[in-house]
Amino acid sequence: MSSSLPKLIPVLLLLASFCEAKVTVRGVLILQELSGDISISHMGKEEVNFVANQMPVPMQGLIGCRANNGSYVFLSASNRSTILFEGDGSFTIDRFEQAIPDLVDWQSSQKEASQSRVILNFREGQITIDNRDMFDSSQYLVETPLGSIRSSSALWQMHISFDPGSQRFDFRISCRDGLVRFTDFTGKTYTLRNGQRLSGAGSQSNPSIEVGAIAERTNEQIQLFLELARTYSSSISNLAAYEPHFHVIEQDQIEGNEPIAKSDKTLPIPIVIEYSNDPPVVTPFRGEVGVPSMDEMDLF
Repeated sequence: MSSSLPKLIPVLLLLASFCEAKVTVRGVLILQELSGDISISHMGKEEVNFVANQMPVPMQGLIGCRANNGSYVFLSASNRSTILFEGDGSFTIDRFEQAIPDLVDWQSSQKEASQSRVILNFREGQITIDNRDMFDSSQYLVETPLGSIRSSSALWQMHISFDPGSQRFDFRISCRDGLVRFTDFTGKTYTLRNGQRLSGAGSQSNPSIEVGAIAERTNEQIQLFLELARTYSSSISNLAAYEPHFHVIEQDQIEGNEPIAKSDKTLPIPIVIEYSNDPPVVTPFRGEVGVPSMDEMDLF
C-alpha cells in the first residue's frame, strides 16, 4: 500500500488542478441604449443597424462599431466594464476573454467575478470607459492611431479627430478616476491620475502634447455617462442576461498566456504627469530697433 502512495499523489494533484481550473469564454456585451445612426457588426459579418426599441441586445464581445456625428451607443460588458461611444468615428473590440463567472462570486461583490482581458481598437470619435470594477490583475488595453493606453480601475475618456487634408490628429485623454497610462510611438509613457488631462495635436508619430486639468465640459460629459450607468444598473449587474451568450474558447486558441520573459534591457522611465495652476498672463512687449552705427553699417 505504501509503495503505491507516491504514484497516487501526482494523480490526485492533477485531478485537483482540473477541478480548480476555470473555463475560458468569450466575453459578452449588452447594447443598453443608442441614439442616432449606429452600425454594429460581429467580427467578419455584415453590419447591422439597430433601433432604440430593440434594446437591450446581448451579443458576443468581438464587434465593430461605427457612429455618425451626433450618435451614441452605451454598452455594458460581462466583466462589469461599461462603454459610451459617440461619433463621428469607429472602434472595434478585437479581444475579450474571461474565466467564466460564478454566480455566487458575482452576487457577493460589485467587482468582476473572474479575471478578464480586453483589447479595444479606437480610431476616431469619443469614447468613455469605466473599468473601475475590474480586478487589478485583469487587462484593459486600448490601441489608437497615436499609441496605446492601459487603464487600471479607471473612469476615463478619450477624444480623437483627424483632418485628412493636413494628416493631423487632435486628441485628448481625460482621467476622472483611477490610473491611465498612455504610451506613444516613441516609447514614452505618460501616467494620468485623478482629474488629469493630456492633450495632443500634430502628426501621428510626433504630436505636441500639453498637460492640464480635466475641462469642465469633459466633467459634464462623464456625468451624463454615469447617469446612463445608473439608469441601466439592474441590467448591467444581471449575470443571467450574459450567460446564454458565453462561448467557450479552446485552450489552443488562447494566446498570450505564457509568462513574459525577463529582459536585460533597461525599460524606459515612465513620465509621471503632475500639473500645476496656469501661470499669470504675460504682458505683451514691443521692442524697437535703433538706427545702426557707422561700424554696423559696414556689416550689411
